[in-house]
Order: sequence, then C-alpha cells, then structure tokens
Amino acid sequence: MPARIYSAALAAALAVLPRVTTAQQSNPVADAFRDYASQSAKNLMAAAEEFPADKFSYKPTAPQMSVGEIAVHLAKGNDYLCGTIGGMKAPTRAAVMTLTTGDWADHYSQYANYLRLNGMMPPTAKKPAM
Repeated sequence: MPARIYSAALAAALAVLPRVTTAQQSNPVADAFRDYASQSAKNLMAAAEEFPADKFSYKPTAPQMSVGEIAVHLAKGNDYLCGTIGGMKAPTRAAVMTLTTGDWADHYSQYANYLRLNGMMPPTAKKPAM
C-alpha cells in the first residue's frame, strides 16, 4: 500500500473518533476523552506525515512494526473501537475509550522513536510556531 494511502487511512480513522463520541450525551468522561482524542489524533497524524514515503517500510528491528504497519494497525483498530464506543453502554464503553487513547499514546511513542532514529524530531518535541 503506498504511503499516501497509509496516511489518508490513518487521518480518516483518527478524525472520525472524536465525532463519534460527540453524538453521546455530554459528560465529564466523554468530554475529557474528546479533548484527549483530538490532541492524540493530531500528534499521530503529524508523526505519520513527517515520514517520507520511502521510509514507510522502516522498522528499527525485524520484530517491530514498520511505520506503514502502525498506520494500518491504527486504521483497522479504530474501525473496531469506534464501533464499540458508539454501540456499547457505559461503563464498558468508558473502558474502551480509555483503551483507545492509551493505544494511540503507545503508537505515537513508536512514531516519535522511529522519527528520532531517522534524524527527525517528533511533532511534540518541536517548538510551537510563534
């Protein structure tokens, strides 16, 4: 799968999740999730877009996921997790929401490490534009 398709699939999957939860009644857990999901999605998309297309097969060691495999994993996982969040009743839904953002944090740390191993800075390590 070409790098542009990986990035597009990841961006689409991550962009949908905060909207899925918007349909739910407002409550502190859902509000906190939406805020965290929005920031996590932004970081993940920026990290994926930081990699040049010819580096989507990069992985630090053979057993680790490649950059492209992380993007596909996130897109497929979001299909399942978004459906679960939209269709389950609390409190199980809250557990899946927490799992989702935790999974995103794990994969963002992979991207951040892979970027650094390739001489690039992860988005959260860059100084904000003034």
